[in-house]
Amino acid sequence: MPEDWIRALVADFGAECREGLRFSDTEASLSPPVKKLVETFGRRWRLNSRLHPEFPLPEARVRPDYAVESGGRVTGFLELKAPGHDITPDGFTKRDREQWELMRQLPNVLYTNGHTWCLYRGGPLPLRTVRLEGDLYRSGSRLCTADPDGASLRDLLRDFLGWQPERITTVRRLVTSMAPLCQYLRAEVLEQLDIERRTPESAPARRRAHKPFTALAHHWSKVLLPSTDGQDPDHIFADRYTQTIAFALLLARTEGLRLTGRDLAAVASELEVENTVMGHACNC
Repeated sequence: MPEDWIRALVADFGAECREGLRFSDTEASLSPPVKKLVETFGRRWRLNSRLHPEFPLPEARVRPDYAVESGGRVTGFLELKAPGHDITPDGFTKRDREQWELMRQLPNVLYTNGHTWCLYRGGPLPLRTVRLEGDLYRSGSRLCTADPDGASLRDLLRDFLGWQPERITTVRRLVTSMAPLCQYLRAEVLEQLDIERRTPESAPARRRAHKPFTALAHHWSKVLLPSTDGQDPDHIFADRYTQTIAFALLLARTEGLRLTGRDLAAVASELEVENTVMGHACNC
């Protein structure tokens, strides 16, 4: 017998999608109903889930659309695609493929185009895939889950929102856990350097003054790490910055600094008292 609350949740989602898609068929039209569905589901399971949108930068290709917070910590990321857009690796466009190769480094990612939902856990194939029954443009409140009890969508969202990192007890596990996250951070640093470089000096002051990675890379090249041995200085900086952040967070953990429930700036300020370089790098 269907669970009434899942049926009502999907019906409400369908009605909001149809209304939003009357005016535009972009992923932006799906953003409010998707956010509402996921957060409502989280409240039902007492996960206190919240979706935090990334700052929109059209030129950025790495960042997922939402960081998902459950129980006071970021536990996953959600990527939205336009209705009808293929969200499986075999059907990705070149740009989507490039983004996917970076986002697959993250341990808990949910892709959706509103109709299909794919949960990825670092592998090349989705861990779970759920397809709703109906048409986002026309079904409205008649949109429903394919299975009568809604268990597939319930299980997918519960797995996604309830994800917790595995406890690390060995050096090998530490390395294999951190390596993909470091690769992702390195890609974001390179992209941010490129964005800052392409920001014209004649831009409004609020953007012109905000080039923190360019300034830090310049400072490191002059003071700390002047030699690049003929290699691309951006790649050298991204490598060294990523290593510094990783070691800084490990140092903070071994020294007993509280990380849960605090932003990176707060941790950096405390770390900077005894470890200036690492603390300053985290505060960029």
